[in-house]
Amino acid sequence: MLYNYLIVAVRNLLRYKSHSAINILGLSVGMACCLLIALYIQHELNYDRFHEKEHRIYRVLRENVGGEISPKVDLRTSGALGPAIVKEFSGVEQAARILGLSAKVWVRYEDKVFDHIFKTVDPNFLDVFSFPLIQGDRTTALQEPFTVVMTESAAKQYFGDEDPIGQILTCDERYFQGDYRVTGIIENIPSDSSVRIDMLTATVSPRFMQVWEGWSGPATWRPIQTYVLLKEGQSPDVLAEEMTALLERHMDANDVGKLKYHLQPLHRIHLYSNADYGIAQDIWMGVYGDINQVYLFGAVAILILLIACANYTNLTTARSIGRAREVGVRQVFGAHRVQIMAQFLSESILLVSISMGIAIGISEFALQDLNAFIGKSLSLQDELVFLAPFLICTILIVGILAGAYPAFFLSAFRPTDTLKRAIGPRSKGEWLRKSLVAFQFAITIALIVCTTMVYQQLDYISNKRLGYNPESLLTMPIFGRDRAIQTDASKRLAYRYQTVKEAFLNHPNVLKATAFRWDMGPEGGGGLRTVRTDGQEWQLRIQEADEDFLDTYGIEIIAGRYFTADMADNSAGALVLNETAVKLLGWSEPLGKTLEWSGRKGRVIGVTKDYHDRSLKETIAPTAIVFQTRLLWSLSVRIKGQDIPETLQFLKKKWKQFLPTRAFTYAFVDENLAQMYQAEMKLGSLSRVFSIIAIFVACLGLFGLTSFSVEQRTKEIGIRKVLGASESGLVLMFSGEFTWLVLFANLAAWPLAYWTMNQWLANFVYRIDVGVMPFVMSGLFAFAIALATVGFQAWKKARANPVNALRCE
Repeated sequence: MLYNYLIVAVRNLLRYKSHSAINILGLSVGMACCLLIALYIQHELNYDRFHEKEHRIYRVLRENVGGEISPKVDLRTSGALGPAIVKEFSGVEQAARILGLSAKVWVRYEDKVFDHIFKTVDPNFLDVFSFPLIQGDRTTALQEPFTVVMTESAAKQYFGDEDPIGQILTCDERYFQGDYRVTGIIENIPSDSSVRIDMLTATVSPRFMQVWEGWSGPATWRPIQTYVLLKEGQSPDVLAEEMTALLERHMDANDVGKLKYHLQPLHRIHLYSNADYGIAQDIWMGVYGDINQVYLFGAVAILILLIACANYTNLTTARSIGRAREVGVRQVFGAHRVQIMAQFLSESILLVSISMGIAIGISEFALQDLNAFIGKSLSLQDELVFLAPFLICTILIVGILAGAYPAFFLSAFRPTDTLKRAIGPRSKGEWLRKSLVAFQFAITIALIVCTTMVYQQLDYISNKRLGYNPESLLTMPIFGRDRAIQTDASKRLAYRYQTVKEAFLNHPNVLKATAFRWDMGPEGGGGLRTVRTDGQEWQLRIQEADEDFLDTYGIEIIAGRYFTADMADNSAGALVLNETAVKLLGWSEPLGKTLEWSGRKGRVIGVTKDYHDRSLKETIAPTAIVFQTRLLWSLSVRIKGQDIPETLQFLKKKWKQFLPTRAFTYAFVDENLAQMYQAEMKLGSLSRVFSIIAIFVACLGLFGLTSFSVEQRTKEIGIRKVLGASESGLVLMFSGEFTWLVLFANLAAWPLAYWTMNQWLANFVYRIDVGVMPFVMSGLFAFAIALATVGFQAWKKARANPVNALRCE
């Protein structure tokens, strides 16, 4: 029986070639999109799942609930927290800390020097995390002082095919300074790991010992992440509540009540950090994913697949008139309704299977470009075994979903009607076909609206005045790189910043230069500090900068003055506030007021206009600029727009003059700012691609449906032409039957698109208004493509000789 079904199915596919081709093409494109998005979603959902104990590993977060800035959850904790948790709570099996800086560390072996992510961890780190060890002993690899475990790729860079175990690596960065013996090699860190490392050591530098072993307040520097491994059955929520009591036992009384702890499951770090705690980026590990984006892509994949299924249902139902007599004959010869349904469902599943094979080929072809675009390493071949159940289920679900209505529709014909040809082209199924056309275009219109508004928001971000001019600004972390290797504080470049600036200014293309600490960007603008004035406490960001910072960046001062090179009060604690800080402090006359922070005292000498030092997703924070040269990190120079390669060569030469052992590192400020919106830019590009695919698939189905409809009404067209109907009149007649469906599609799509874009734009503090034009333009565009698709088919048939049309029985 099944063999007979397949033979008949193949014959019908070959008999109706154009019908089959349209269905296969539409389903193939839809399923290819679905397959690619499924690969992406699987990769995102599998983050950190490869660890054997991942269900018991939690990251400790601390929330600052004090101060006037909205509650801030920080992934960095006090160094003493991990050991204290293990000691004081029986439900915790182990704790593992990770200590490191945002910059990579330069490591040398003979004449080979490379920069790597170098982290200090607890000796039991490899007991908690299941990174596979290729060489070495997992239990002893990190036990001895100045030993290091490195990834396979890092070892290959230094040692090639030589055995790395026992080799000595030298690090002259002052925070990790020393000679390290290689005791273990781990596999390269998977791309779906939220923990990114190249080298691990359990040796704590004396410069880190205070933060590694001590407790700290809300605004103290904490370069440590703490992970805990809970015992089976231990509730993380109960433990988090109990951990708050640690503050009363170990921290300063002033800090108690301002902090609380959260335990974040390891597998939720990548996708839920932003959604749950507002943490969009880890400055050590990179930008996190977004579960909302996963949901969005999943919804888009399903919608595109539904459009393709709607095409199949539409065309098959329409074509059913041509197979009515076949159904009648089968019924006369004793075929039951279930058998007829099975026949048409088997045809549907066969066609979907063919489409899936083509979709896999399309996906493999497009995967390389997709990986390059999203920065992942997705592999269809590697995941095909795991995706096999998904593919089989997709074939069955899509096959049954797309073929269910035609099967029920065709099997419901009465033999007497089919054999007498009482089934006309408009007898049944017309309401469904029109509904599906409206559904397809509703999805397409919603995608067009969303894509348009994403690009409008990106354009708004790109052109919004930031309060400073980022163009032609170039930043180099020269003072930070020097600080990392210079052990003698008195010899650091930061203390000779004027000499460094003058050297870089000695070129006609370099217009201005400034030295400062915090770059503009995700974690830039200043370090959060608790300040005190008039017996009250507030939280401000503190930016350390020299006397040329405002001039170089083009930031406007609106009251008082800024630092000057010869001012005696530069080092005496003078500070400049932004407008938001003045409003926060409630001062109508801020000049001359004093603030205290971190053991220092400052006097306000000026007020700047507000400027955006972070993403437009955040409000402008209250900020104070202070003159403190020992904490300088970066040098920014404003250059001319011409001869940029020559200017970069000059800057590189001067960098090597001051830092001969470190690679020249620079970044353009506007490019750094663009990186903050990389996810949104990718979303915009992918939305455009999905919109084009949705339009293509919808038009493909409309083309096939219109072609069939026009063919069924060939005699009617001939009669109308004989009676004097014009070609344009016939085109309008056919177009009108379909274009009013687009009107209903607009009415359905607009509320959906409006709600979706309001949800997405809510992520931005500074955003566009949801205007009328994207909706109107998308509706007109949908009308245009529907008219073009339908009109072409109607025009072609209207031009035919009416004599031929009247013979078409």
